[in-house]
Amino acid sequence: MSQSSTFDDWYHWALDPLRASVTRLRIVEDAAVEDAEPLAAIHDAAFPIGWSADDLAALIDDDTVTTRLIRPLSWMGRGPVEGFIMVRQAGDEGEVLTFAVAGHCRGRGYGMRLLDDALMALRQRGITAVFLEVAETNRSALKLYRRRGFAQVGERPAYARMADGSKVSALVMRREYR
Repeated sequence: MSQSSTFDDWYHWALDPLRASVTRLRIVEDAAVEDAEPLAAIHDAAFPIGWSADDLAALIDDDTVTTRLIRPLSWMGRGPVEGFIMVRQAGDEGEVLTFAVAGHCRGRGYGMRLLDDALMALRQRGITAVFLEVAETNRSALKLYRRRGFAQVGERPAYARMADGSKVSALVMRREYR
């Protein structure tokens, strides 16, 4: 393929309105209390026991909690929330409270963007370590966390409830900053 052909393909892709709507820009921004309902819907779909919109709104309003969300942004404005992460700072440590991406948006790197953004926010506040818990069966999350420097430091047997009512161990993971 010639250089000109490559440019022409990119140019037509970028200008095609149908394709442009599929590839529109995603922004990561602070959540507002008004975002609690869509966050609760995403959380409910991602976890067997979802958190209510009221619970999420209280956390969004908590000064020790940072809630970041990802959504599309196009010339028509902001689109629906497609994922979010909540982290809390306690002293010089941080904790991932919850983290979910809408099912139809998984595998597109949105989770990585959210995690990186939240870790950067915590790091800028001077934290020295971040903890999280993840179901041992959540392979995609484990892969992401390991790629971002988290290592297993503990296990909570039969801690996480699955959709069928069974329980699996939750792995406690930690990432240190020096």
